[in-house]
Amino acid sequence: MRPVGLLPAAGRGDRFRPCGYPKEIFPVRHVGATAAEPLCASALRQLDVAGAEACVVAVSEEKDAVRDTLGERTDTGLTLRYVRQPEPRGLPDVVRQATRALGDHTVILVLPDTVVTPTDAARRIHDRLVHDDADLVLGVFPTDEPERLGPVLHDADGRVRQILDKPAHSPVGNTWGLAAWSSRFTRFCHDWDVQREKVGAEQVSGEQASGEAVLGEVFEAARLSGMRVLAVPFDNGGFADLGTPEALRAAIDQGLVAPER
Repeated sequence: MRPVGLLPAAGRGDRFRPCGYPKEIFPVRHVGATAAEPLCASALRQLDVAGAEACVVAVSEEKDAVRDTLGERTDTGLTLRYVRQPEPRGLPDVVRQATRALGDHTVILVLPDTVVTPTDAARRIHDRLVHDDADLVLGVFPTDEPERLGPVLHDADGRVRQILDKPAHSPVGNTWGLAAWSSRFTRFCHDWDVQREKVGAEQVSGEQASGEAVLGEVFEAARLSGMRVLAVPFDNGGFADLGTPEALRAAIDQGLVAPER
């Protein structure tokens, strides 16, 4: 059974709002492209290379422009299916809303406002997931800003020892940037989010008052529950979060993307 991609595109995008576009479809020219494409095109190409059967795209009522721009199929033939996230409650809720659409497939999560290299990173983490019969595999990339992201502590064999989220001080200079998981983890995440809603956000995890849960917290909960969680480090790879106008300008300066002309 081929994997299914998951592209979360329902967030408020407050960090990107000054640009006047939903960040997922901000037009840029990716490396190797001859024309402008939506920012999320790089993430969708990762799924193409990984051999995904389709991609489930989570959108909100305010993000119909994403569906209008992307349509039902990419230029390379990847089928796009859409689910609604009624409120921006974080990535665990995205998984919860998409659970039926994801079914029993293995899942590859790609983030629409990031650019990662190598271009086959998603395929490689999915291969590790299947080969090792793991529940969750994280693609881990070097970064100079681990405290702003999601550092992963793992051993030389790729066994994950701890997953952090925006720690005050990180013991490692990395972050997860892609994830692949089994249907077992899809169900775990769904149930975790249901329980969070029942108990109350502050009692479960103490996340910020926005009520948006953190997927890294579910990753760590899955590990602590006994699920097999592995990491594939891309020590020579790259990870760029383009979710703010400043980060996008920096990526343009670094040649990761080019502005539309």
